[in-house]
Amino acid sequence: MAPLASLLFQTPPLKADVWALSAYFFSFYIASAMVMRPVSRVSRNPFWSDIYEIAMCFSLSAVALKTLATPRKERPFEVTPKGQRVKKNTATELSLAWPLLLTFALLIVGLVWGIQHWRQGTGDPGLPVSLFWGSVNLLFVTVALFVASEQAQSRRMFRLNRDFAGEILIDGDTVPARVTNISERGAALVVDRPLYSTQTSMTLLLTAARGAIIQLNRTIVRQTPLPSGQIDIGLLFTDLTPLATRALIEKMFGDSVPWQAGDRFRPGIASSVRSLLQALSVPWRRYVWNQRRMLRLRTHTPCRLNTGNRILTGHVTDISFTGVSAVFRRSPTASLAECLLELPQVTLKVRPVAIVHRWNKTVVRFSVDSIERGEPRWREWHESEWQQQRLEGTPAHA
Repeated sequence: MAPLASLLFQTPPLKADVWALSAYFFSFYIASAMVMRPVSRVSRNPFWSDIYEIAMCFSLSAVALKTLATPRKERPFEVTPKGQRVKKNTATELSLAWPLLLTFALLIVGLVWGIQHWRQGTGDPGLPVSLFWGSVNLLFVTVALFVASEQAQSRRMFRLNRDFAGEILIDGDTVPARVTNISERGAALVVDRPLYSTQTSMTLLLTAARGAIIQLNRTIVRQTPLPSGQIDIGLLFTDLTPLATRALIEKMFGDSVPWQAGDRFRPGIASSVRSLLQALSVPWRRYVWNQRRMLRLRTHTPCRLNTGNRILTGHVTDISFTGVSAVFRRSPTASLAECLLELPQVTLKVRPVAIVHRWNKTVVRFSVDSIERGEPRWREWHESEWQQQRLEGTPAHA
């Protein structure tokens, strides 16, 4: 609050010039950092302790004042709930963050006034230090405000970064995979090629800590292309037996190497500054939780839609193993439920999920109910399109 008081009321808390203030402050900061480094075993992040203090200071101060006002009042022992989803609630966020919002506004006003006084040469000798430290406080308060505005959570459990080798068993085919993160409810895997199947479930094979094979039944929730050309697959565990759950927990927590890797982390000032800048950008990122189970591949292939009493000709614009988008010159008038989409050497039983009219053409997005003819050709088509677009640098879109 000292820089804020100096900027708003022109009453510096210390009578000193810039050099004297800098010498006293930076010597204290460097000495405290040198002391904390061996105490925290070189694992302390500079600056972040200040953000924690700012985020908690108002609520802790309110509790401390209530306790001092009524010291003999009985209060229940409250335990913070764990493992719950955080839902967006603007009223709750404002009730927690309004002191920070007020401080943020006062810092903005104080910095604007201080810059004006500094440009006019009417400020006190320590004004540059107040401007610098007020800017630092504004950065910390901004990060603390972003903490109050929590992101919506889609996972009930935290993912642990791991590096396990495994195999995916789907439609009788075995695909090598590498587990990148895992929890008791799901995992993320990296494979060399997309998975094509009309089934939503598959089996993941992992080697347990004692050498046995763990079979985990999972549901594919997304497939996302990576810049490296590989595929990132998101899985959700389903119907795990108690024995499989116990083996999975032993696999996740039984290896000591990942836990010892944390002791080798040595954060410095540069990494802390980068983490602060990252904290300012994370709230603006766009999170998409409902992604496609199968990759979409762009194509331009002629097709015919057989509705039973009418034939519509058009072309397919993109395909996945369980969905197709097609463009027709004429707008369909009859019902498109359970119609047949005829492609070269492939016939699909489809149903529409969206119909969009655009000028003189109609775009229909279909869901594939079954492959009536040419399933091997349908798989080969996807594989060839994937390989070709991968070489061209535009492998797929999620």
